[in-house]
Amino acid sequence: MKKRTDLAKPKTKKSTLNKVKINCTAVESDLNPIVDCETSLKVKAIVSGLNQYNMQEALINHRNIVVFDTGLTIDIPCGFRLNGKLISKFLSTGLLATDFCVDENKKLKITVINLGQISPVIVKHMEVIAEIWFEPCYSIELGEV
Repeated sequence: MKKRTDLAKPKTKKSTLNKVKINCTAVESDLNPIVDCETSLKVKAIVSGLNQYNMQEALINHRNIVVFDTGLTIDIPCGFRLNGKLISKFLSTGLLATDFCVDENKKLKITVINLGQISPVIVKHMEVIAEIWFEPCYSIELGEV
């Protein structure tokens, strides 16, 4: 009787992530984004002004809107869109990110509003504020029915 060798465990296919090259430049080396699990980037906020106590931090009162610069210049690859969320520390205070956008100079900006009960919410200079990632998007072609 012949021994069958084809009864070995079936080969499992290794899952691989589709990688996208993102061109990203930071104004300062301290502002370089933190790569999180190879799928997202954690970005820091730049607070340019001083508060009443001479601290470099932003005070966001209830229903106030603040646009944070991140110090990053990003090229969004063709066929992708930028998405993101605030880190949980700020979500729990009632902050909501209304927009993650790249302006005409390719600088990443994050628009934040305070809708929570805590007022003011303090965001310190160079503090990690959000996590961003890139999602594929598809073009639409309309046809007649």
